[in-house]
Amino acid sequence: MKKGKSGGILRSMSYMTASLILFIAAVVITAYLMIRAVVSGGSLTALEGILGIIALLFSVSGFVVPLYGHFIVRIDSKADWRIGAALNGILMLFLVFLYFLGIQ
Repeated sequence: MKKGKSGGILRSMSYMTASLILFIAAVVITAYLMIRAVVSGGSLTALEGILGIIALLFSVSGFVVPLYGHFIVRIDSKADWRIGAALNGILMLFLVFLYFLGIQ
């Protein structure tokens, strides 16, 4: 790998790419945690609880990034900014719903 190539990749990444990467990471973590919850009979460890919080933070970040890129910075992307906001928003609401189910 050439020196400085990774910096070029990061500079060329759009806000929608970052939003979708955060969405994919949150979905993978959520899917892992749901599988672990089914296998363990609903009891997760503290580490897996922290992973759930990280998935929620990824989802919130993925929701804010396209809004910031579209409304504040006013950058247009090839993909519509509403895709990233909708996907991450739905996942964020789902994770908050699961969180409130776990409180009772």
